Amino acid sequence: MIVLLSLALWSSLHPCAAYMTLQDKIPNGHLVPDPCSLSGYWPGVGHQNSSGGGALNVFGAAFKTVGFEWGQVCPLDSDGDGRTNGEELGDPRCVWSPGQVPERSTNITHPGVCDPRDSYKCQVQNSFLSCTAYVSNQCAVLSEPGIRNITLAMKTLTVPQMEVSTLCMTFNLTFDKGYHLAAVEPVVNNNAMFHRAYLYACDEDISTVTAVAQSCGTLKSCGTLVTSWVVGQQTECYGQNFGLVLGATGYKILKMEVGQIVILFL
Repeated sequence: MIVLLSLALWSSLHPCAAYMTLQDKIPNGHLVPDPCSLSGYWPGVGHQNSSGGGALNVFGAAFKTVGFEWGQVCPLDSDGDGRTNGEELGDPRCVWSPGQVPERSTNITHPGVCDPRDSYKCQVQNSFLSCTAYVSNQCAVLSEPGIRNITLAMKTLTVPQMEVSTLCMTFNLTFDKGYHLAAVEPVVNNNAMFHRAYLYACDEDISTVTAVAQSCGTLKSCGTLVTSWVVGQQTECYGQNFGLVLGATGYKILKMEVGQIVILFL
């Protein structure tokens, strides 16, 4: 079994932008889906513009009103669709705080977009949303100059003789400057055995980098979720200067975790 994650990186001279700090103040801030897309994300979570900047949406306005304190905005239902902001962002009990791993990182929905998106009850709330004008090619940024591609590979693996297992491998990024993550593409040659993957950014010392995949131990500071993947998911596009900064001015070590490798007994 071979597991690959291909990363497209946008050259950057700035390690972080203001809206990235706000993304880190909410659970799964980097994984909020674009309601107009099957695979895209909405980096400017609190804005009517998916890229951030400009007018705030109802979630962004509420978040600003409470001084950007997640615990205050979590129990609210900003978009009026019957689910609290915490339920939409994977923190239903409102116990998450910055730096922690959210209770859930799947089935994330946009706290500023009422669901169902086109229903009668959501028409007024979603009046700013224009999916018909959406650009179909969300990864157009990949053809821009300055893009650099790298591949993180767990090469040929022997699947452990157990029903479900989890394997991890860490990677040292030896970039001479910082790059914003622009897109992630999974390459898997055995979907029957491999069901999900997580990529984390680490604050660990270089000595923690592992040269081969092994059973996942505890790397406590590898707590920043960069991206996740499940069967059926395609390329994830973040666009220019949206994703985390990797390299000399950002995270230098990444940990890839693959799991739910199910042995089929015939």
